[in-house]
Amino acid sequence: MKKIFDLLKKYYLIVITIFALLITLVVELGVFNFYELTHRSDKFITYNLSEIETKGFTLKDNQLVSKKKSSLHIDCQNEHVSKLNIYYIANNEFNTKMTITYKNGKKEVVHSANSMKMTIISRNIHKDVKEIDFSFDQPIQINAIAKDNSLNINKYRMIFIFFTVFMILYFIACFKTKKLSYQKSFLIISLVIGMMVITFTPSTTFLSEDDETHFKRTMQLLDFGSSEWTAAKNQMMYAIPFGDNAVLSKDELSSQNIYLNSVDDKDIFQVDRIKYIDYSQLCYIPSAVALKVAHFLNVPFTIWFKVGKIANLLVYCLFMYLAIKIMPVKKYLLFVFALLPTNLSLASNYSYDGFITSLFALSFTLFMSKLYDDEKVDVKWTIKYTLASALAVLPKAVYAPLVLLPLVFKKDKFEDKKQMYKFKGALIFLAVILVSTFMLPAILSPASYGDSRGNGLISTPGQIGFILKNPIVYTKILLGSTFGQFVDKFFGVSTIIRMGYIGSAPFAFLIILDALMVFFAFTNLDQEELKLNRYQRGLILFILFSVNCLIWTALYLSFTAVGSNVIQGVQGRYFLSLLIILLGCCQINKFKLKVDKNQLIFGLSMTMSIILLVTVYLVALTHFCI
Repeated sequence: MKKIFDLLKKYYLIVITIFALLITLVVELGVFNFYELTHRSDKFITYNLSEIETKGFTLKDNQLVSKKKSSLHIDCQNEHVSKLNIYYIANNEFNTKMTITYKNGKKEVVHSANSMKMTIISRNIHKDVKEIDFSFDQPIQINAIAKDNSLNINKYRMIFIFFTVFMILYFIACFKTKKLSYQKSFLIISLVIGMMVITFTPSTTFLSEDDETHFKRTMQLLDFGSSEWTAAKNQMMYAIPFGDNAVLSKDELSSQNIYLNSVDDKDIFQVDRIKYIDYSQLCYIPSAVALKVAHFLNVPFTIWFKVGKIANLLVYCLFMYLAIKIMPVKKYLLFVFALLPTNLSLASNYSYDGFITSLFALSFTLFMSKLYDDEKVDVKWTIKYTLASALAVLPKAVYAPLVLLPLVFKKDKFEDKKQMYKFKGALIFLAVILVSTFMLPAILSPASYGDSRGNGLISTPGQIGFILKNPIVYTKILLGSTFGQFVDKFFGVSTIIRMGYIGSAPFAFLIILDALMVFFAFTNLDQEELKLNRYQRGLILFILFSVNCLIWTALYLSFTAVGSNVIQGVQGRYFLSLLIILLGCCQINKFKLKVDKNQLIFGLSMTMSIILLVTVYLVALTHFCI
């Protein structure tokens, strides 16, 4: 027996993989396909369209055709319906209302915005149904309606089950052998959850904030010197390619993929070239390079599109992995922060927020590592810190004051006063240069400065004039927004648990995550005192407050109507880089609690895995892939 246990320990990854595969097959077949396995007589039934009760339709060549609003009624005779499919052709986008009346009398209403680019409406029901009613608000041609009770092996669901089981067993095995570390656990969870988000969501933009803008900039960087994009790529940048709820099942997702792949070599569009690479575009290089490689491999559009997202995810995981590894204290706080649903959602799309947040986390941990070690500031550390901070600031210059954190270093971190003055002077000069990339365009050329989403009564020159004429009024607006919305912007839904436009994690998870972060911020679990006195903390808070004011002011200039007493367009994700620094400097040294490190890593790994797996299941898997 001892030899068997030794072999299991040695090859535990193989054992876990085999066990996870077995569990996946059992659950997929025995739970989700139990009816289909035990009732083989009614696998696939196509309804006779002439026998279906309709309104606004005419029957032509065994097809139902409408020229205006229409509806139809299907009598299911209290029989089991696993899935109902409607195969259609439409010349316009249209909305569908589906009302299901179950055998027990209960009703369920499903609304969807269907696309003329797709050919199927597919709804998973898996219950005994009395009747189903459909209504359509635009002309449509229905070619067939079918009840599908055949065996339904869902590859997306199997991926989810496999990695759920694998992660749980892996963390248990590592806990038993005491091989857990924060950075390793983060890497596994972030890669699994991020890849699930990318795999389970459609290959389109408009799934997360400003995704279409970031994709366009990536494409411009990718096609530097080129001016022709295919229809599939072009529609991702200029219009919502598919309406909300256009995809509500894996069959509809498949139909969408077929369409996108079919138009990737058609209708070539002429677009503006970029003449040079702007410093703010450096954050798009990883995804642009990945897309270029995928293009050379000639992969289908839907895979090509996801490759760019994967590149963003890998960059986020790499920087956060290094940050957690370098962090001298409070690794558990950074671990939870790095795995926030919002952070992973942004990292799994074309947004540059994941790039910025992870680099600021890395620069903050470099700052903390120097604060806690006994070595003096040297060239090697200065280069690493400057690179991490500058690369994080260049895409969004409002964060420039964050590079000033090392100003809190005392003279014992330097060889002499001369070196200290040189270092801090250079740091201030760097911050001024970086801030100027944000401020000067607004001052010297206000007409060209602005957010691409702003319109209507918005005028940057007018807003600057209003602020200069009414400084006290604007100060009240700024402070009112800062303090009045502090909790919402730093600890609210959009900052902690929002998964872009596809939804948010359950509200209970917001409470759990906020409680964990606040507890970890104030409590000393490392038995290490925070090496910041009240004056140093005060300076850090002033730097954070300055960045906060720049964020609100930037949106007041570019996204808010002139003279408005409410600042518009400020989103929680803008404050993520400030949140980790704020929490990292809040420890009360008297609050000490001794916890076994291995148990803490295991508990947090399981907690974050469960939170993220449940979130992905609710907002991605069941929404798009069932």
